[in-house]
Amino acid sequence: MKRNIYIALICLVLIAVIIVCFKGFNVGLEYAENTSITVNLGKQFDKKDIRAITKEVFPNEKVIIQTVEIYKEAVQITVKDVSDEQLETLNTKINEKYELENEVSNIEVIKNTNTRLRDVIKHYVLPVIIASIAVLAYELLRFRKQGLKNILYIAIVPIVLAQVLLACVYAICRIPVNSYTCNVSLILYIISELFVYKKLLKGEISEKSKKSK
Repeated sequence: MKRNIYIALICLVLIAVIIVCFKGFNVGLEYAENTSITVNLGKQFDKKDIRAITKEVFPNEKVIIQTVEIYKEAVQITVKDVSDEQLETLNTKINEKYELENEVSNIEVIKNTNTRLRDVIKHYVLPVIIASIAVLAYELLRFRKQGLKNILYIAIVPIVLAQVLLACVYAICRIPVNSYTCNVSLILYIISELFVYKKLLKGEISEKSKKSK
């Protein structure tokens, strides 16, 4: 049974590696090459209204809407690309909604290059490494009677395997990699650590029960 599971996992990883080599990960809009459109409304606004407008201007397209500036009177709309006609329509609809007289020339349009995933991940690497070393050191002291090799195996394999499987799922299922991906990875890491601790604690209880007999 275990052998079949290992074979399946190896096949899954190989498929994911092949997909990443040829197609890469499916990067979400915020990390892919995009265009940011900043419009100063001069008044506070409801994102729902802006989203309704963008659905008319950019139908069937992924759009990210963010509030910018201290007083929340400007909106930044991020899309894959924008044409002159779409920009004109967007300006007209926003003017009509908020009774403005903005010109297209007042709108700031910036073309952004794609963000490398390693630049996104690097901010999390050092904190995770420090936390992992601290937890591992505690587990080695707390459960030292179970043996160094056993503790390292139980403590490292489930965590690494969970992250590898997560990466495989993202690669094979073409799930967009976005700002939520790192959060999902961290949550999975915490769950894996809890699983490891529970397993080590269970091993300690089993050893104590054997000695008592």
